[in-house]
Amino acid sequence: MGMSIDHIVVDLDGTLLRTDIFHESILQLIKRNPFKLIQLAIWILQGRSVAMEKIARLVDIDVEILPYEPTLIEYLREKKALGKRLILATASHRVWAEKVALHLKFFDHVIATEPGNDITGKKRLAAIRGLIGDEKFCYCGDSSADRPI
Repeated sequence: MGMSIDHIVVDLDGTLLRTDIFHESILQLIKRNPFKLIQLAIWILQGRSVAMEKIARLVDIDVEILPYEPTLIEYLREKKALGKRLILATASHRVWAEKVALHLKFFDHVIATEPGNDITGKKRLAAIRGLIGDEKFCYCGDSSADRPI
């Protein structure tokens, strides 16, 4: 008899969403004010987490109209109904991740990038382990950066 997996950890960009929320926010920022392109270049040179922080403060993403992956949403709702703990773990900014989690109403925890702490690869795995310890979990992701997980 195998051990059951009580935690399902889900990536946001390219997994739960059919897009990348950071890219969507950049497009919104430039569409609204093309002159921000120069500022954007400066922010990106300062690092991805810096650029995300600046853009997250300027762009309000409407999480209700994002292109979600309906099959995964249905799967996660079923697992939540069975008592599984759902964790959204993303390199996207915490502001956007929290808004998505509030909209979907089934995540128990959110792990996301914050100023100076870009939650990718090994950092994401460390954050997951910090939350659930050595318990087994199922991971839904789409990127080679997720391999350490």
